Amino acid sequence: MKGFPRVRPRTRNSGFTLIELIAVIGVLGVVAIASIPALGTVGDTRRRALAAEIERQLLLARAHAAASGRPAGVRFDAASQTLTLVRILAPGAAPTEIPGVTGASDSGAVTPVASLFQGVAFGSLSTMPGGDSVVWFAPTGEPQVRTSAGALVGVFTAAATVTVTGGPTITVHPLTGMIER
Repeated sequence: MKGFPRVRPRTRNSGFTLIELIAVIGVLGVVAIASIPALGTVGDTRRRALAAEIERQLLLARAHAAASGRPAGVRFDAASQTLTLVRILAPGAAPTEIPGVTGASDSGAVTPVASLFQGVAFGSLSTMPGGDSVVWFAPTGEPQVRTSAGALVGVFTAAATVTVTGGPTITVHPLTGMIER
């Protein structure tokens, strides 16, 4: 049988072709490019959430002052990164924390920024000269300047600002007490 060529059995090499490898690498590249912006927004989301929380605390203090007929405010402690709702119960009295929802002094008025908003902090607080680190509201909603002992210094003549590090600024406007980001 010399006339017939010898047929070799075909063996298929197991592996991927160059076209298959290029297609997989292309798909992985598209997925990687699509996920990079999502990773960057985590910090932005936390900064916006902290700004919203500060705004909420200021609104709560203003509402408490209006409801109770007594000055109330938010203390900003940059060293411990906490926000504390405070009030003055009687003229000449020292500021005290607003009780939690149970009515007990359970530090329900303290918001620990560092543990709730990891990697984000509030930076500077600008209030009026003679004031402390509290943004106070009168029962009328007007922002006030008070000493650390709670004595009235006056009303705001310029806006107070709270800055979230690397993020938005919250402004409390004089006279009206309007709070905005």
